[in-house]
Amino acid sequence: MYYLGIFVLILFIFFLSISGIPKEQNSRFFLFIYLVLFLTSGCRYEVGSDYFSYKEMYEQTLPLNEVIRWGSFSTDRKAEIGYMFISSIFRTFGCEINVMYLFISLITTYLFLKSIWLYNPKWFYLCVLTYFSFVFFVIDMSAVRQSISLAIYLYSIRYIHNRNIWMYFLLVILASLFHFSALVLFPFYWLLRHQWSDKILYISIGIATVICTLEVKFIELILTQCAGYLFGGIGYKLAVYGVESQSEWGMNPKVVLEVILFLLYVRNKSKLQKKLPYGGIILNMFFFYMLCRLLLWESIDMSSRFGYYFVGGIFLGLPLLVDLYKTKFNRSLCLIFIILFNFYQSQTWLLENTSTITYNPYQNYVIHRMFDLKDTGEERFKLHRNLNSNN
Repeated sequence: MYYLGIFVLILFIFFLSISGIPKEQNSRFFLFIYLVLFLTSGCRYEVGSDYFSYKEMYEQTLPLNEVIRWGSFSTDRKAEIGYMFISSIFRTFGCEINVMYLFISLITTYLFLKSIWLYNPKWFYLCVLTYFSFVFFVIDMSAVRQSISLAIYLYSIRYIHNRNIWMYFLLVILASLFHFSALVLFPFYWLLRHQWSDKILYISIGIATVICTLEVKFIELILTQCAGYLFGGIGYKLAVYGVESQSEWGMNPKVVLEVILFLLYVRNKSKLQKKLPYGGIILNMFFFYMLCRLLLWESIDMSSRFGYYFVGGIFLGLPLLVDLYKTKFNRSLCLIFIILFNFYQSQTWLLENTSTITYNPYQNYVIHRMFDLKDTGEERFKLHRNLNSNN
């Protein structure tokens, strides 16, 4: 119920914002939401599907003095150099992984919220609600390395709009130091700026929808043939994400709704682009998010690893649909739909579903250490693993 409380809190602040609060209050609300989200993700304890794998990786990371001595960041497990470097710094000072989480969340939460404020200030709080529903649990609360990479990349979108290719490339390189998948983002400096015709958008999404609906498999074949030719460990990781991963997701009600919303956005793209300077880039992000979601249906890992770089198209673009309607009644109906869609997207976390048992109940590191509470994370993780193996 803790997450449901945050959902209601953000929703309450959103309603306050559209009721005409003074501008000076906005900065206070921004700070308040920032603190809530930052402390929730930063102070989590034994929460998230990847918590224990990251903890194991952290414990195997060497302090900086030993890194210099042995020429390696870890005794066993390895990750991208940027993440290993940060881990090594905190290991040098003898910190637990939760202290590092607090530091990482301090930065990533600010970058996410600052980017939302830059790209869609009019609907900031509704965008934050959508970000909380679509991104927060999967990325901020679990996928630590990709949360850093995604936060950096989302901030880099401003340089596409400003046509500053060198700053964009610099930030993509920085993002790739925390997750290798960011390396695919270089050409999107041009792809996200391009004005795609309605015909291309409709045909592309139509073909992708058919592939996902009919469950046409081709990703495994491509990766099997190409993975060995890719440099470094990229081929191996692609094979793990795409070939060895047996987690599939085909067409479902959430995807159908996303396709409908995307088509609605395309149909009214000229109106929406006039209302927001970043409207065209947001549409293109939505477009590539849907392509990843539909074409990479064979692997949840691949779809999420690459698709989440463009998920800003959802949480920045969805609130823009309210501007399509002029009457108060129609705008209210659209707002209600967006709120319900967000609840539908996040209800497995908000209502403590068994599929999200590694997230519920929420445990706070400070409270657990202060009151010496019983640790239940490993039990919940084992139960989650058993449930998945039975399915």
